[in-house]
Amino acid sequence: MNGGNVTEPRAAGQERGCVEGALCRDERRFQSSAAEEPSAESEERFQELADAMVQIVWIADASGALEYGNQRAYEYAGVRPGDLDGWKWTAQVHPDDLAATTAAWKQAIQSGAAYEVAQRLRRFDGEFRWHLTRGAPVCNRQGQVIRWVGTATDIHDHKLAEEALRQTQRELAERVRERTAESRRHADYYASMLAASTDGFWLVDAEGRVLDVNDAACRMSGYSRAELLTMRIPALEADERPEEVAAHIRRVAESGFGRFERRNRTKSGRIIDVEISVCLSRATGQLLVFTRDITRLKQTQAELCRHRDQLEMLVAKRTIELEAANAHLLQEIAERRLAQEAIRKSRNMLSRAQRVAKTGSWEWDIRSGDLTWSDQVYHGFCLDPGVEPNYETFLSLVHADDRSRIRAAVEEALAGQPYELEYRISLPDGSIRHFLAQTDVDFDEQGKPVRITGTTMDITDRKQAEERLRQSQKLESIGLLAAGVAHDFNNLLLGIIGNASLAREQLPPDHPAAELLAGIIGIGEQAATLTRQMLAYSGKGQFLVEPVILSELVPQISGLLEPSISRKIELRFDLSPDLPAFEADRSQIQQIYMNLLFNAAEAIGGGSGLITVRTGVQEMDGRACVWDIVGQELRAGRYVFLEVDDNGCGMNDATRARIFDPFFSTKFTGRGLGLAAVAGIVRAHRGAIRVASAPGKGSRFTALFPLAEANVSGAVLIVDDEAVVRRVARQGLEQRGYRTMVTESGPAAIDLLENNAVELVVLDVSTPGPGGEDALSELRRYRPDVRFVISSGYSEAEARKLFRGRRVSGFIQKPYTSAQLADKVREAMNGREEPGDKNQEGPRPPVS
Repeated sequence: MNGGNVTEPRAAGQERGCVEGALCRDERRFQSSAAEEPSAESEERFQELADAMVQIVWIADASGALEYGNQRAYEYAGVRPGDLDGWKWTAQVHPDDLAATTAAWKQAIQSGAAYEVAQRLRRFDGEFRWHLTRGAPVCNRQGQVIRWVGTATDIHDHKLAEEALRQTQRELAERVRERTAESRRHADYYASMLAASTDGFWLVDAEGRVLDVNDAACRMSGYSRAELLTMRIPALEADERPEEVAAHIRRVAESGFGRFERRNRTKSGRIIDVEISVCLSRATGQLLVFTRDITRLKQTQAELCRHRDQLEMLVAKRTIELEAANAHLLQEIAERRLAQEAIRKSRNMLSRAQRVAKTGSWEWDIRSGDLTWSDQVYHGFCLDPGVEPNYETFLSLVHADDRSRIRAAVEEALAGQPYELEYRISLPDGSIRHFLAQTDVDFDEQGKPVRITGTTMDITDRKQAEERLRQSQKLESIGLLAAGVAHDFNNLLLGIIGNASLAREQLPPDHPAAELLAGIIGIGEQAATLTRQMLAYSGKGQFLVEPVILSELVPQISGLLEPSISRKIELRFDLSPDLPAFEADRSQIQQIYMNLLFNAAEAIGGGSGLITVRTGVQEMDGRACVWDIVGQELRAGRYVFLEVDDNGCGMNDATRARIFDPFFSTKFTGRGLGLAAVAGIVRAHRGAIRVASAPGKGSRFTALFPLAEANVSGAVLIVDDEAVVRRVARQGLEQRGYRTMVTESGPAAIDLLENNAVELVVLDVSTPGPGGEDALSELRRYRPDVRFVISSGYSEAEARKLFRGRRVSGFIQKPYTSAQLADKVREAMNGREEPGDKNQEGPRPPVS
């Protein structure tokens, strides 16, 4: 540098370049008593020392022009010493640091004082790295600056780690500043050159003698420079013997480099930890040793270890405490969960008990007015659980005729008198349900009522059961009376009709009394019809039971009944196809249909109207078997129904309650049993009648008859070579509750018998494969427990000749109806097999 301006460095008359931004770490001006030009030996020694340093070392003339750079400077710049000519140093300083660097140079040259600056220098690979540059002046005897000596220390890693490690490395920064301050007190040429080093410097020969030291080494050891120059390295060693130290020196001299840690003893006797870096000078054979006091670092590490151990002990102790607390907490949680589970189970049990008993509970705090309901109250009243319980909401649900009684009972409870009463609730769907309310009253210390606790039980089923029982008892008593009257009256009619018949037979045909006797006999027969109706009502009539299919019966008799119905009335049919048969007396079922049809026509009257007749199958569950059914309580299951629906005048509740009473009629000319006989016939067939009617909306009568349950534990296998026969037989049996399988040949039937639970086989005589009797023998060999029904177009006598000596359970001749097939199957399953020829037939094991 020249005149405060940044110049390009020159040395020996030619430009050698400059390590741009190399910053000196020592500000102290070097005081030299040596000659202005060092000797060749001193220069060589200086270069060896400078090349051994890890810092960049540089020397510039008084104007700032570079005269020298050590090996580290060339390596950092990525050039050889001869390649620095014409090198622009300003391009190597980071643009953000160029102004501060230029100002520092100018100030140092003008004042002749040492300087220090931190800047980023471009490395040969283009990376900028932070360096701490210090420059110190070298003066002659007259105090004039003749050159500048400086170093540039790479502090890039420290810079990067400074932000992250600021809190934990303050002592290290303080130590760097202390060493930087100590380096300013170096007075000789070598001290000025090494002033930028933050570590102690030792020049040691191969014997371990100390040849030179810097101030940092003196401060580190506690000895003066003069004292150290009279000592050997083993004298400073705290742990190793002199011969061990000598062996270390020899190993370093052989390898040329070494880095390790040792413990040194200072002059005061204090033991310090040092980090040592050693480099061998090949020219002189001397060792260049740099030492760094890491005592505080070691102490810090030891303190950290101690704190870590203490922390681990505290953590372990706290962990034990926490584990004990957690164990106690887990025990409390487990106990609380058990208690909560017990409470939950108790609540669930209470809720289930209330649901089963159809009894809800409620509590009314008189002082606060708070009212709470159990879930069953919401369910019983058909209320959404989100509805807030209150007295007015409850009153709005109570039947209008019962509200005054409820209000009076509540007033009594508020006065301290518990109550028990029955009331009705009007549900949103228009239905009425009956409830029984029971209460209890809690009092405070002054005897004032403070809380009313109560239950509300749904007794609708009980009320309906009581009503059904009453109706059943009424019908049974009337039925007994009717049966007794009919029995006695039949005896009287037998005498009247019998005697009149005998008298008429004894008179000539033209006798005047013959016509009178014929009138007596006719009136007696009409009376006999009435007694038969009375017996039908009482359920004591004589029935001829046979399979009846409603969808076939209704069209057969409708043609006979239509002339008796007004032409203004439209008769519409909705009959279910393939309706299964049920066991009934055909004539009695005809009477039911006739009475229901005439009753519907009379309800319409002389005007126009519509009567719809329906048949079908209905599944009855437990609830449907109880509500709105007149007759007997039905079991859950499948029922066929006959329904007659009209759009006539309809009935109110009072009329509907009496329509099945004997001799009850809403018509002035009404008489006889009518619907009462219908109810008796239905009861006798183990069925029931459902009635739905409202004034002005017509009436619908539905008679239900139970289907015979198929008594079969396994399936029915149909073996026939005709697809249409298989289809019709399968459909007919399945409609009657049988589980069926079909096949067209004997071998296929064997496979089905082996892999399925088959109870009965319907076998065609002309089965493909082994035919007739051979097929039966083969099938019995595999399943001797299966029953057989033989099917054939031949007569039964001819078919039985083919199967003589073989056990069969029945025969059915083609063509047959599905009802006939079902009858044969039922008989075969419930009956016994016909004995066969034991010499020709018997169970045998399957043939492999």
